[in-house]
Amino acid sequence: MCLKEHNLQNKEVRVILDILAQTWPPQAIPPKIKQIRVIEVESKGDILILDGIAAVRPVKSTQIVPLLKENILSFFPSITVDPGAIRFVCNGADVMRPGVLEMSNFKQENIVAVKEQKYGKFIAIGIAVADSDALQTASSGPVVKNIHYVGDRFWEVFKGHGAIV
Repeated sequence: MCLKEHNLQNKEVRVILDILAQTWPPQAIPPKIKQIRVIEVESKGDILILDGIAAVRPVKSTQIVPLLKENILSFFPSITVDPGAIRFVCNGADVMRPGVLEMSNFKQENIVAVKEQKYGKFIAIGIAVADSDALQTASSGPVVKNIHYVGDRFWEVFKGHGAIV
């Protein structure tokens, strides 16, 4: 596997920082990011390394989400899924309402971290398809569009690349 790595130009760094400022909780964004290193993950997208934080920028998404191994995930809204949903979510399926046990408050299009029930570990991160208030009363349908999950290509590259941050 041949991964391409490079640093972003200042103009591109500003664009990324604007996206983060609009979509991430302020406490999750490292202060004074001056340089962003990019690891291209084949045709899937990029892993962005910004001042010790790794993030995922999938090619088919306008969002940038934290890599699942990051401690900053606790700053994002979250949902907890039942054990029966784990296998599906970790194979890339969107999170569906019947598998959701708990959810914090979030708005449509917010980045939402997905946790499993038994150990509270993060298994995926995605984008909310509706406000949590509306989803609380729903009994079926999608809740979170899955963007990055345990075992996906970004996860494997990060795991195989060693300490990239």
